[in-house]
Amino acid sequence: MNTLKKVVYVLVSNHDDYYTEMAILSITCVKRYSPNLIVELVMNQRTFDSLKGYRKTLLDVVDELHVIDLFEKNNAFTSRFIKTQLRSFIIGDYLYVDIDAVPIASLDNIFLCKNDLAMAHDHNVPPEKFIYHDYEREIFDKMGWELPKKYFNSGVMLVKDNARVHSFFNTWHELWQQNSQFGLHKDQPPMHEAIRQCNISVYSLGPECNMLIGLQTGYGAKKAKVYHYSTIRFETRDDTYFHKIVKSMKSEEKIDFDLLEKVIKNKYPWTNDNSLRLNLAVGNYHKLPKLIIKKLF
Repeated sequence: MNTLKKVVYVLVSNHDDYYTEMAILSITCVKRYSPNLIVELVMNQRTFDSLKGYRKTLLDVVDELHVIDLFEKNNAFTSRFIKTQLRSFIIGDYLYVDIDAVPIASLDNIFLCKNDLAMAHDHNVPPEKFIYHDYEREIFDKMGWELPKKYFNSGVMLVKDNARVHSFFNTWHELWQQNSQFGLHKDQPPMHEAIRQCNISVYSLGPECNMLIGLQTGYGAKKAKVYHYSTIRFETRDDTYFHKIVKSMKSEEKIDFDLLEKVIKNKYPWTNDNSLRLNLAVGNYHKLPKLIIKKLF
């Protein structure tokens, strides 16, 4: 059994999008803040062929590369096709990280978990406060699946290498293909149905391990280890500093480490510096009096 601690990514990208820049940023941060971990990257052949110039520096920060000759309906579909069967491409336990999730602290302690899987609760809220989006509830309704009592975010996922987990991934991929036939391509609903069917053991990671900053709901973590922004409408958004960092990478062909370190030091990834709700969420209590006075007067 492979005992190396590894972080694994999936990348499906082309020259016009920002996904490769996102991957460079996230993987570079793993190397910077968790130097004891190795990184494996899984991509399709078209993505590999598209790596030119600065984008090709991605290969310099990866320890092991898996190139799969696969292309489905579009890039998003291909990415989920790979993600839902990722267990079959990797040897040993691994920590899967979405390319739009940026580790800014050591991830080593996550590997101490003994459960088959480990993920943070979606929206960074406890199960009793979770509210389903209509587009996800629709999938459960149309597929006739039970709504799970606990709903996890698959963007940061510790995955063990055993027969139970391999069976779970086979089921996940089959269920995802089934709901995709109805034009329902989200991967999290079939993941939860696979968890139910396989009775797989999932450990609940704290919100610091997958802090979802793209939602701006006011839920956060005071000592974040991973900031997870959003790729949705990426080109038109600048609500987090990570959107700014990635967009500047496209033009400047480098990571703005000064801005990154400022975000980490201030514990505040949003460009809206005046939000009482968000400053409260991350524990920036020293800023609250000044912000309250500013809002009042």
